[in-house]
Amino acid sequence: MSTPPPDVTVVVPTRNRRRLLGRTLHSVLAQQCVEVQVVVVDDGSDDGTEATLAAIDHPRVTVLRNDRSGGVSAARNLGTADATTRWVAWCDDDDRWGPTKLRDQLDALAATPDARWAATSAVIVDVHDEVIGVQRGRVAGDVADALLERNFVPGGGSGVVAERTLVDEVGGFDASFSLLADWDLWTRFALAAPAVHVDRPDVAYLRHNGAMTRRLDQLDVELDRLRAKYADERRARGVEMDDEQMLRWATRQHVRSGRRVAAIRGYLRLAAEHRRLYGVAKAASVFVAPQIARRRDLQPIVPDPAWAELAAAWICDPGNLFDTPAPRPTDA
Repeated sequence: MSTPPPDVTVVVPTRNRRRLLGRTLHSVLAQQCVEVQVVVVDDGSDDGTEATLAAIDHPRVTVLRNDRSGGVSAARNLGTADATTRWVAWCDDDDRWGPTKLRDQLDALAATPDARWAATSAVIVDVHDEVIGVQRGRVAGDVADALLERNFVPGGGSGVVAERTLVDEVGGFDASFSLLADWDLWTRFALAAPAVHVDRPDVAYLRHNGAMTRRLDQLDVELDRLRAKYADERRARGVEMDDEQMLRWATRQHVRSGRRVAAIRGYLRLAAEHRRLYGVAKAASVFVAPQIARRRDLQPIVPDPAWAELAAAWICDPGNLFDTPAPRPTDA
């Protein structure tokens, strides 16, 4: 029996995440009722990932490699250019998908013919696979104004599926962005086409010490660049970027990463620019006891118990592509 053609191309950019990548690929290949083609883009890994990927013998997995890292956006674009399917999706190498993630999104798109991209809700998990938070932004219809204000699409770069033609029309990921590359592309999607949203915990977004959001040297630079990029569009629509929300988010990333001076500066800006007096107290706590402030900030957000239960059924799947023999299709 010949292998049916794929419905969705899934691009997985990776760099030095061999330990996590096998689980990510397992979850992508385990999609139910959807045929996928997976394009892994090794962005200059030097931790043994190259050899591990070279050993993969799977009919649904293609591996591309950059000998020198070009960044996550360039890696996503390289993989997307290899797609031959109508639909394309992306999954970061430390995140995982529930088994019906793509099926849920494709069904929602089929039910809304004018929509050309789909988001889904997500759970945040720690390194022990415990659900520590939920993301349930409702991304439906014309969401351009909302995305020009702030990024509310769940799941980071792992939650969206889009028409390949839409990706081409808006120009793909902007390689000048790294931390905010997904928000930038979702904004251009929203300016071009309506969206649909699946309100199920279909993505597990991993929070851990190696996460990209902890590499924060360029965060303020990217925020300023994103603000300038859509300034005319915001002005024409009468909307403004939610600077307070972005400053809160950025400051929390600084706290989590132990960037003491940057965290204090962020909290003091919240107090001075947005009249959030709690910022003074939080700045003082970071100054006096940074480790305690960090532990408090990392305390789990109490999730919706029902959502935690829905997600737990597949989050605890121990499957790892690197430990599992590939299926061998037979020709008719």
